[in-house]
Amino acid sequence: MPNSTKRKILLMGKSGTGKTSMRSFIFSSYRSEDTKRLGSTIDVEHSHVRFPGNLVLNLWDCGGQTSYMDSYMNAQRNQVFSSVCALVYVVDVVSTDDEGGGDTSEWETDLRYFRDCLSALQTHTPDAEIFCLLHKMDLIQPERRKSLYMSRVADLRKKAREVLKEAASSPSHRDRSIHLRCYATSIWDATLYKAWSNIVHTIVPDVQYFETHLSELADMCSASEVVLFEKATFLVMSHYSPSIHDQRQSQQHGSTSYIVRYGDGPDAPETLLSGLSLSMLPAQDKPANADEMTVYDDRFERVSELVKQFKMSCVETQNQLQSFELRTPTFLACMDALTSTTCLLVIVSDPRVHIRSLKNNIEVCRHQLEPQRILPDASNAP
Repeated sequence: MPNSTKRKILLMGKSGTGKTSMRSFIFSSYRSEDTKRLGSTIDVEHSHVRFPGNLVLNLWDCGGQTSYMDSYMNAQRNQVFSSVCALVYVVDVVSTDDEGGGDTSEWETDLRYFRDCLSALQTHTPDAEIFCLLHKMDLIQPERRKSLYMSRVADLRKKAREVLKEAASSPSHRDRSIHLRCYATSIWDATLYKAWSNIVHTIVPDVQYFETHLSELADMCSASEVVLFEKATFLVMSHYSPSIHDQRQSQQHGSTSYIVRYGDGPDAPETLLSGLSLSMLPAQDKPANADEMTVYDDRFERVSELVKQFKMSCVETQNQLQSFELRTPTFLACMDALTSTTCLLVIVSDPRVHIRSLKNNIEVCRHQLEPQRILPDASNAP
């Protein structure tokens, strides 16, 4: 693909953690219940996914059996860990939860593999972004999720510091850091969409380029919210809202708490809780203003899930979803294609705004975007 930007993504973790299921669910339009029939991955399965910005995600779904993991760390070390954009390490929190009937040694094995992966990346691709998905969190008792999640994140950050301590023995590596973002996920709710949307948002080039046009469109339409989705997966690429809630969310998104440095002090509770959705917590573990915040916590991902399910239902009836309009007594919603790889959702609360003017403004935005910059040529895909 000419002028394309390829990003190598490693999807790793022990066998049975749900790596292939989540890849099929997010990128191949599987339903949650359909992933149960997927078998274990043999060695490494490669797949390519096109995204806006002439971006191609080269996904390496790495089998998690012990023999494969040992091979990745030894015979295939250079091949696997070179030129990596991001590592997505998946943990099955149920199998590692001793209080819930799991085996503590499983968590120790996970930590060892995770540490080995970080060590290999420090050698071959030290600037790779690191994501850890603490998966199947829905199977943990709600009252235990917060403490278990904080404990697991603390252990993962500790392992990252150990790797940085080893690297610090070399003068040229003393100032290195590791970007580690953790998320609690489940294939049965919107948290998996949220985690993968954040992963894509981190690695997609020119995100601010999209956000600038979204803010201009919001001003033209008097929109309460404008959201840009990738067309095939319906992952959230970018969004804009003039509300104070999104301003606060943007400030939180700009936090550097995910950066792990050797010699850092104890992790703050806010750092250990980052990535745990409020929707997963019982009432007693939520902040005092949780009822207000929950609306904003995973709203985009809920829309992603609903629209993707509706799109699949259309396909089953031999129809295609091109766009839709929804008007209620309190808001007007319009979703339409923006480019060949993106969809745009515009929410307007002003009753004076008509759907025709809204669509005209979307058309203006469509023409303003530079096709060569965000519109990859699908005909040249590998």
